[in-house]
Amino acid sequence: MPGKNKRGKGKGRGRKGRRGEKVGEEPTAASAPKIKPLKSDVVVNEGKKLVLRCEAISGYPQPTFKWYKDGKELISNKKSKEIRIKRKKRKESELLIRKVKPSHAGEYMCEAINQQGEDRSISNIAVTPEVPFLKCEEQKDLRSNWKPLLVISKSTEFVLKHA
Repeated sequence: MPGKNKRGKGKGRGRKGRRGEKVGEEPTAASAPKIKPLKSDVVVNEGKKLVLRCEAISGYPQPTFKWYKDGKELISNKKSKEIRIKRKKRKESELLIRKVKPSHAGEYMCEAINQQGEDRSISNIAVTPEVPFLKCEEQKDLRSNWKPLLVISKSTEFVLKHA
């Protein structure tokens, strides 16, 4: 039909949301940040990588993030190869430890702060020691020294006897 708009029916919202702001635009009402809780207890093997992500699910204006280990603030240092703190996206911060050491065990806290308030979340990190792999010859030597044991269970008591 001539003269009719073929793009669609009715009024389109285009890139605008319900209240008229553009998609991805911050709300206009100020609010304190709220962050997703960190995993409360994390066990990581020594020598492995650890990544903790702190994400603000709300808050305006955008919060700033701070990280603490055992109550002491961690400062981001681009030269540090051990611990890195990065700002990811607009409402997310990431703490990265490339090779975890036993000294990295402890309580880590993420704090999101803006003019309206703050929110915190804590994660306890435990580090398990690295167990070296044995060569095949060493494994054979270990197996030859083992004595088989028979385990007999009497309700909740365990009795060990040589076979």
